[in-house]
Amino acid sequence: MWQIVFMLVGSNAFSASLAEWNSDGYNLNGGFASHPNWYAANAAEGVDAGQAVAKLDETKFSASYYADTARMTYKLQNIISMDTSRYIEVFIAPGEDRRLSITNISFNLYTPDTGSGHVAVRSSLDAFSSDIAVEELTLGGNNRVNVDLSSFSGFSRVDSLVEFRIYLWGATGAQTAWLQNSSGGNSIQIDGAVVLKPLAEWNSDGYNLNGGFASHPNWYATNVVEGVDAGQAVAKLDETKFSASYYADTARMTYKLQNTSDMDTNRYIQVFIAPDADRRLSITSISLSLYSSAAGAGHVAVRSSLDAFGSDIAVEELILDSNNRVNVDFLSFPEFNSVGSCVEFRIYLWGAAGAQTAWLQNGSEGNSIQIDGTTDYKPNYSNWIQTFSVGDATNYTDNADGDRLDNLSEYALGGDPGNPDDSPSIFPMFGKTQEGEFMEYVYRRRSDYETRGLGYSVELTDNLISNVWESAVDVEVGIGTVDEGFESVTNRIPMVGKSRQMIRLLIEME
Repeated sequence: MWQIVFMLVGSNAFSASLAEWNSDGYNLNGGFASHPNWYAANAAEGVDAGQAVAKLDETKFSASYYADTARMTYKLQNIISMDTSRYIEVFIAPGEDRRLSITNISFNLYTPDTGSGHVAVRSSLDAFSSDIAVEELTLGGNNRVNVDLSSFSGFSRVDSLVEFRIYLWGATGAQTAWLQNSSGGNSIQIDGAVVLKPLAEWNSDGYNLNGGFASHPNWYATNVVEGVDAGQAVAKLDETKFSASYYADTARMTYKLQNTSDMDTNRYIQVFIAPDADRRLSITSISLSLYSSAAGAGHVAVRSSLDAFGSDIAVEELILDSNNRVNVDFLSFPEFNSVGSCVEFRIYLWGAAGAQTAWLQNGSEGNSIQIDGTTDYKPNYSNWIQTFSVGDATNYTDNADGDRLDNLSEYALGGDPGNPDDSPSIFPMFGKTQEGEFMEYVYRRRSDYETRGLGYSVELTDNLISNVWESAVDVEVGIGTVDEGFESVTNRIPMVGKSRQMIRLLIEME
């Protein structure tokens, strides 16, 4: 137990542009030879600006490839068909804990009278094996090429670096087509939206039709964000019910039987998620992709361990012989706002007309189970002290700024352990009431002090020589909001018949 004392001595007292490139400052100014990394002029929040770049393949830096040093392009393009080894590269990547949904890439190509007449685009999502678009170019002018990506799987859920390749060919001479701004705007633009990555998601690829839960008793999440314990992000069936009737559908990620007329609280799929030891989760939703066969389950419900599975979070009807995306929003359930330990969700299925089932499998959303939300560090002293410039002075009793408050005091009262001038603004205040019958003592307290393991108590003595202190009883008379995360606590200490009274604030950390 750590203790800090404050003493008072008194005398009777997102679809939009994700990234865009402009040739201004590049065009006619050395081309890729002088600008091997052509960074995006603008990148949306949530896009990694350091990876939003256009360039040429560095393995081909040669006179023949970079000969047109006045343009953002390459040479030569006077081949009769596409050469898959000659291209312009365009890269884009999400920032940390972000996901991109890329809907379109467009670019402006100027091709002279004897320049390239054809352009194609491919991407790294299929290892550049097929064309996303192939178009004819109009010679002697600007060509705006718009490539719609909505019908290509993979672009709606981009979690890492994507490369596009632009191929040019069909020039009748030594001239080229090149990227440049036009009257319509920029040289290259990638459109889409940025969203937070799910806290965790499960994909049935590799599980579905491959033994189900019987062969995969622990179905671990395919992806988790930093701050989620990957070892506890798992879907499974209740191990106490491992029986032929419960695991009979070994080809699916589900259980049998589901042909009860009402929900059976003893039969369910379990989904677990937990933060890392120093983190907490704010869970905003869970969504499921359930395929229900023609005679399969017609109903689904979700419950959680946060109320010991005592009530339904959601109950929905399922469309038979179809994929069903079930989205469960937790915005009206405040207990999901700050989750510091493992949470279990249970998925109940019932109402099947026969022995068939509903099961989890990837749907149009791209996954089988998805849990959304955010993660941050738990509100504790260790994480707090790392946000300040105090060097190695990180212990409770250290006082890096040399003021009257050590680190634990600053933490409990909302100070800055690296700023010697802030202590007057957070130090407890005191004064007599107008009638003179009480001493008012007001201190700052973290509103979540119990979660943080902090304890605040007012103690009294009338003799500093004896140094015997007693806890003040029934003196707290009011609590008010100071600022975000802090409250003011007002205490009244009786002074009638006393010639002096010493008051201190004891701060303890479990």
